[in-house]
Amino acid sequence: MEKERQASVISSQKQGDNLKQIINILADQKLELLRMIDEAIAEGDSDKVLELRKQAATLDNSVAQWGNQLKEVDKKNRITLAIYIDVMSRIFDAMKVYDADLYFKTLDFQENHLYEAAKMLG
Repeated sequence: MEKERQASVISSQKQGDNLKQIINILADQKLELLRMIDEAIAEGDSDKVLELRKQAATLDNSVAQWGNQLKEVDKKNRITLAIYIDVMSRIFDAMKVYDADLYFKTLDFQENHLYEAAKMLG
């Protein structure tokens, strides 16, 4: 079960990394198209400018679609503050049962940690 969970996390991270790589490649292609458009404008080749702008628009749509897919992957894999607080509460509740003195010694830590987690997770 633990190995499956780790594999799922790694797979999700890899998927996100792959999507970012695709977007970076498309961004490089867009920069190249913009350079080519500038050249075509300088040459006065309006037909070429039109064709390159069509390619750029198609590329923009593709980037938008890949970006939306990346957002969905990130949203699916994101731990919410509510889930984090729930897990934290369960851990420290178990600690309280196991060793009440240790639990009470960690109260300042819990408060500071929760504050930092809230800043990070929103």
